[in-house]
Amino acid sequence: MLILDGYPRADTLADDLGIDNSGFVSELESAGFFVDDASRANYMKTWLSVASMLHLRFVDEIPMLQEPLQNPAGQHRLAGRAIQQAPFADALRERGYEIVTSTSSFTETDLLTADRVLDPGQPTNFENHVMETTMVARIVETVAPGLLARLQVDQAVEGLDHLRSVARERSTQPIFMLTHIEAPHTPFAVDAAGDPAPMPDCYPISCSAFDHYFSVLGMTRDEYSERLAGYLAYTNRHVLDAVAEVVRERPDAVVIVLSDHGSRYDEDDPQEHFRNLFAARTPGAADVFPPGTHLVNVFRHLSNAYFDTDFEPMPYQAWFSDGLLLDLAAVDVAAAD
Repeated sequence: MLILDGYPRADTLADDLGIDNSGFVSELESAGFFVDDASRANYMKTWLSVASMLHLRFVDEIPMLQEPLQNPAGQHRLAGRAIQQAPFADALRERGYEIVTSTSSFTETDLLTADRVLDPGQPTNFENHVMETTMVARIVETVAPGLLARLQVDQAVEGLDHLRSVARERSTQPIFMLTHIEAPHTPFAVDAAGDPAPMPDCYPISCSAFDHYFSVLGMTRDEYSERLAGYLAYTNRHVLDAVAEVVRERPDAVVIVLSDHGSRYDEDDPQEHFRNLFAARTPGAADVFPPGTHLVNVFRHLSNAYFDTDFEPMPYQAWFSDGLLLDLAAVDVAAAD
């Protein structure tokens, strides 16, 4: 499973941002993937999307998250702990699987209790936050403009290399690998050719590298679209190369490529926050995922198809949140989409 952070659905890219992503979709379909043009996330925050997916239920049904702490840091730690204790990983171990993960900069959203944790070695979200809230980021940005953002790009490329290397391993033990890369999430640090792109003028004084609303970043919609289009082209090329090698090395492997939420570029368009990418290659099983698949059901559908379980799919629901756990508000995305 490859999680591409903040990768928008194709209709968002075309209709809202004027970006034609049909070539990427066609390449996946040619490789045997079902690409869902109606897929949706249930949450617009990575912590909640990953936790609900790995627990096969909505976050308000996860026992440890039913009474969240009041402070934001405590909520994030609690959500991260829920991901680490996800029962789906234990169920796979009982079936003989080795669990492998390649970490992102947001390590608290990664499966750090995996049997093997592959670390790209780039700054974590915590380290980035410390640098941005002190003088460090300002000094680095002055001496080496764009360096910290470029390290996030390196993390994504290294994460895809981890995916390739595990696919090349020869082992009789089945493997579940979860790779999470911070692309095409902001910052859009490179263009389509991989050349450095400038950071927003607000960075690091009044915005973070991971801020996503174009109004906060001081960009117009057109500027945001242009920057995203370049970084998306770069991301697509590396993702397609990695996926092609995985399919070539392990033609019988199930491969899921998805995003945890939409691009979230406009605070006045919360519907877009839930329109995510979803593509699945499911050898030996047909029609595993129905159109309009949403994340809480991903492992329910997979388990039913390959492990002969009988999980009922959860009805679609979505929650918007300015924070994390305490201010979740139900959103009628089904009617709007």
